[in-house]
Amino acid sequence: MHMFLTVGFTLGRVIAAFSAAFLVPMGWAWFEDAEHLMHVWGACFGLTATSGALLWWATRRFRRELNARDGFLLVNLVWLVLPAYSALPLWLTVPDITVTKAYFEAMSALTATGATALAGLDALPVSVNVWRCFLQLIGGLGIMLLVVAVLPLLGLGGMQLYKAETPGPMKDDKFTPRIAETARGLWTVYFAFGAACMLAYRWGGMSWADAFMHMCTTMGLGGFSTHDASFGYFDSPAIEAMTDFLRVNVVAIGPDASVVAANARMISRGVRLLMVTSDDDQVDGLITARDILGEKPLQVAQARGCKRDELMVADLMTSIGNVDTLYLNEVLHASVADILEALKHLGRQHILVEDVDPVTGLPRVRGLFSATHIGRLLGVPVLSFELASTFAEIEAALAKQPDVLDAIREGRMQAAGAVIGAVMQAMKGSADAGRVRELLIEMANK
Repeated sequence: MHMFLTVGFTLGRVIAAFSAAFLVPMGWAWFEDAEHLMHVWGACFGLTATSGALLWWATRRFRRELNARDGFLLVNLVWLVLPAYSALPLWLTVPDITVTKAYFEAMSALTATGATALAGLDALPVSVNVWRCFLQLIGGLGIMLLVVAVLPLLGLGGMQLYKAETPGPMKDDKFTPRIAETARGLWTVYFAFGAACMLAYRWGGMSWADAFMHMCTTMGLGGFSTHDASFGYFDSPAIEAMTDFLRVNVVAIGPDASVVAANARMISRGVRLLMVTSDDDQVDGLITARDILGEKPLQVAQARGCKRDELMVADLMTSIGNVDTLYLNEVLHASVADILEALKHLGRQHILVEDVDPVTGLPRVRGLFSATHIGRLLGVPVLSFELASTFAEIEAALAKQPDVLDAIREGRMQAAGAVIGAVMQAMKGSADAGRVRELLIEMANK
């Protein structure tokens, strides 16, 4: 009995220290405006801290240096008791969960086993999934290593716990002159890699919550996820088809550059679109090959009374506020067919993808979808949706004026004017008159 009381003194402090873990999901509940869950996490924190403190106070008279038998007993009690405290919030928050399942889930998390008794993870509150995953982060390197690092600060020896927790013949070898220094060093490296892992997941497109939780399970090697499909939830072929500006250098140009320089930049880089950026690298808009080579430069130059080559990029670009965009969270769950359908619906060759800058919290341009790029990835030509619409309108106009192509073949180009006018009217001025003329000539020469 005396041995149990001695171990109880240390166990009480371990339980009280473990109560701080409940503050993590409590913080997420506060961040997600889930006040009713904040009360659950607060109650669990209070219960754990109070019971640990009471156990420590009741057994304080039996404090002494732990021997090997004490170490083995404490290790087993910690593995039995901490999952019980961990299971309490699961039992209170997960619908239709039994006590057995809650304890199994907590034990699996703390031991980084990875087996789960739960389904419908996508519907669980964020703070509940945070708790499941955070337990794996704690258990990943071993609760005892944490205890060993903390106990010397409490005036207690940790070597017996280390020997009880460490398997194999190396348990009698010290990594450093003081085992607590080794444990704290391991945890420092562990959390440093954890922070890098979370930032990598966030950079890859996960939300902050998903990035944090999957960092916990990755570092703990437990395999828990916040979704029933696990990492398959993030499997988006559309992401593979997107030009990600975090991975690929943006082909950009300043708004004060000439249209001649913009055209040369497109040719040299093999692109048909340039991002227009200001001096502070903010995206002001975009300019396409159609903006430079179509009718628009001639119309703008005529209206301003200047030459085409005197125009600047700012005169022809489409401002960022007028560009069609998709949000990255939508793209994560989209297929390539969905993206092509969106391009077709909008009648565009390009569409931007937007997300939130994790540093500033402001919207930013994250990437770009290009019909031409998608076609190259698929290994098949993807017809320009603008061009497809133009073809359809030309064919409709030619059906009413079948003699136009013969007139063009005979060199009477003025006959094309009626068809060009009909196409421009049908497409509400969005067609390129010069391009329609070229298409008519191509069709006449076939």
